[in-house]
Amino acid sequence: MRIALTDVAYSYGSHRALDGVSLPPSGGVVGVLGPNGSGKSTLMKVVAGILPGSGRVEVTDGDRPVTGRRLRSILGYVPQDPPGDVALSVLEAVLVGLRRRSAWRTSRAEVDQAMACLDELGIAHLADRYLGDLSGGQRQLAGLAQMTVRRPSVMLLDEPTSALDLHHQVKVLGFVRERTHSLGGVTLMPMHDLNLAARYCDRLLVMRDGRTVCVGSPEEVLTPETLATTYRVEARVLSDGGVPVVTPHGFSA
Repeated sequence: MRIALTDVAYSYGSHRALDGVSLPPSGGVVGVLGPNGSGKSTLMKVVAGILPGSGRVEVTDGDRPVTGRRLRSILGYVPQDPPGDVALSVLEAVLVGLRRRSAWRTSRAEVDQAMACLDELGIAHLADRYLGDLSGGQRQLAGLAQMTVRRPSVMLLDEPTSALDLHHQVKVLGFVRERTHSLGGVTLMPMHDLNLAARYCDRLLVMRDGRTVCVGSPEEVLTPETLATTYRVEARVLSDGGVPVVTPHGFSA
């Protein structure tokens, strides 16, 4: 499964939030990097079909385009801050994500599948807790479980680790990478931690001011020059077994 973006644009009134974002056909885990306000979350909503942007968003399975009902069935989206004002337990929320439209009752197999997904993310102990009683990080994990329980092969995860501690960041990113690769799918994932992006992403799309700065592997993208241009910081980029490690040490002019 691969996704390609061509000149994707969107405006909030007179503000041009996305201004011709492009991504060559890409599979695997694609990290979306950029400073605050660069358009990453808006891009996720346009790709998910929540906002009516212009340009082209193409998903392909081999040489075949994926559209319509099939695309909706294989695409999953998790916002940066999943809603907590819902009178559902964590298990009930995950079952909602799994339930077939025609089903009136939840089967034992569906409950087992939902619990297995919660266990894989380390939150099986939260199954009976209400979403409104959870911390922000716990809600993020519950939202991820609700989406991934049906095993979509195209995942749009808006900063899925922003509210998580280091242990759960590593757990979630390892889960996302393994799930994406095992399904032969593609994940678009805005992130702020450059070092985690370098370690867990196959490819990086860097944005600034609603535009594409560059696209490539972590080794190609995470350079002192790109960091200075995009983030206005001076940084050294070291290597840990071939994985870039960014060490900022000041601001660029």
